[in-house]
Amino acid sequence: ACGAGGNVFTFLMELEKVSFVEAIKQLAERAGIELPEDRERSDDGAQQVYDQVYAANDLARKYYHHLLTSDASGKHALDYLTSRGVSREAIDAFQLGVAPDAWEGLIQVAHRRNISPAILEQAGLALPRREGSGHYDRFRNRVMYPIHSHTGRTVAFGARALDPEERAKYLNSP
Repeated sequence: ACGAGGNVFTFLMELEKVSFVEAIKQLAERAGIELPEDRERSDDGAQQVYDQVYAANDLARKYYHHLLTSDASGKHALDYLTSRGVSREAIDAFQLGVAPDAWEGLIQVAHRRNISPAILEQAGLALPRREGSGHYDRFRNRVMYPIHSHTGRTVAFGARALDPEERAKYLNSP
């Protein structure tokens, strides 16, 4: 009726906003069909690093959202968003969060989940200390806006300062 044509692959690509390869993988998984490994992919571990970076971003999204919606430390950020007319439904739908006013809040949570500071750094969530060793959280005391890929994975963050004296009002993942 709408004039669109195609097959099951193009239907899923349009509906889920995924690539052709991702559509094939999803359909094969649903049908219980095992696909052969991609032999052209090198074994340099790049995919493993990507998966770890995605896991770090996903953990950060969940952690920040939990602090905003379920922890007393996020009340000031929740009050700020409410004062700006952001509803609880929007907060949940977009998984908004708050980064704590702490130097190593996310780093400590990630450590308990076996995510290294080096992976957090690659994800743009942590920075190396200038003096000495170790890392610190990139985002502190900010409302967090997760950025998703077309497949729904959390790939980055936008962040707004809660302190009006903060020099950088907005800060984004690199």
